[in-house]
Amino acid sequence: MRLKVLGAGLWNRALKHKFISLVIAVVVVGGGYYTYSNLTAANTQTRYILAAVQKGTVVASVSGTGQVSASNQVDLKAKVSGDVVKVNVQQGEEVKAGTLIVQLDAANAEKTVRDAEVSLQSAQLSLQKLEMPPTKLALIQAQNDLDQAQQSKQTADAALKKAYDDGFTAVTNTNPGLSNLITFLSGISSNQTNPSFTYTVIYNQYTQYLNDYQAASRNSGGSTISALLDEAYNLLQAIGNGIQYASSATYNAAVSTYLSNISVAVNTIRSAQAADQAAADTVAEKTESLAELQAGALPIDIQSQQLAVQQRENSLKDAKDQLVNYYIAAPFDGFVATLNVNKGDSIASIQSYGAIATLISKGRIADVSLNEVDAAKVKVGQAATLTFDAFPDLTIAGKVVQVDAIGTVTQGVVNYGV
Repeated sequence: MRLKVLGAGLWNRALKHKFISLVIAVVVVGGGYYTYSNLTAANTQTRYILAAVQKGTVVASVSGTGQVSASNQVDLKAKVSGDVVKVNVQQGEEVKAGTLIVQLDAANAEKTVRDAEVSLQSAQLSLQKLEMPPTKLALIQAQNDLDQAQQSKQTADAALKKAYDDGFTAVTNTNPGLSNLITFLSGISSNQTNPSFTYTVIYNQYTQYLNDYQAASRNSGGSTISALLDEAYNLLQAIGNGIQYASSATYNAAVSTYLSNISVAVNTIRSAQAADQAAADTVAEKTESLAELQAGALPIDIQSQQLAVQQRENSLKDAKDQLVNYYIAAPFDGFVATLNVNKGDSIASIQSYGAIATLISKGRIADVSLNEVDAAKVKVGQAATLTFDAFPDLTIAGKVVQVDAIGTVTQGVVNYGV
């Protein structure tokens, strides 16, 4: 292939005549001029020829040889593994950009996309729910829950108050028996063989208990009544320890009965306290729930859900991007030069599998090498004419699209690609 670029000068032609021819020509021209001058010397007059100045095109060219190839060529390879379910073209067929070449089995990838879409919709609904104001029904339900919790608290308060009242009654009912037990102890103290028994200690304990009882009443606080019950229980245990060797079934049975009554009262109070505390916690919880519902979702909760939506969107985009890999399409207009798969083929390893197809563009480009003198005269956009040694009658028009900025040196000659 020969290429001629228009726009270069004609001074690159070498002189073909020998030196002797040049001498003869000079002599002939000199003699003729001398003869003409002598014949016309007498009648010579200066003449001027005028003409309008016009612009024109000076046609010049530089030539070079090179090779013509496709302007673009690509090997289409699979990015995923799978079975070929469709071959949409034939070898040598002309295709447009985006034309499906080969389709792989994408059932699993499509399921992943569907799952990602459902997950995204769920996250979006949760975000919408957070951003919506509370409904009238939700506010009514929250208020009802709080009212019920407050009623339960009032019931628990009443039960606790009754438990304290019953506890004080249990102490009051025990006092006559305690007096009898103390009198019995005073009579057996001299005969007591229990080394841990000391009547004086028990009597002092009994005296302190009576003082505390007389200072208390049914209207005393719960802590006062609970402390009085504990005193009565401890005193009864001490008395029971003192009379256990007295061989008196009556008094031992009395101590056991009083201890049981006090224990029941203490346990009832503790149960009522726990129920009252649970009711108070429920009231606090329902109060906070109603306040949060009235105020709407917290900004941090909305932001957290927005991030969840963004994550689902990213997952869906990744799934769709992966699905596209199962559809191998032409990236540009061109021809299917080679086609290396058939329907039913399995692409098990994308790393080892070669090109599925080779696509070449319709456009052609000629690469020409010029020396540095000629290359300096060539500019991008200049017209060019291509001729071919194999096809003497074929001429193709083109234009310069690129001139290399850096040349290559071969045997001392710098050449530039055009």
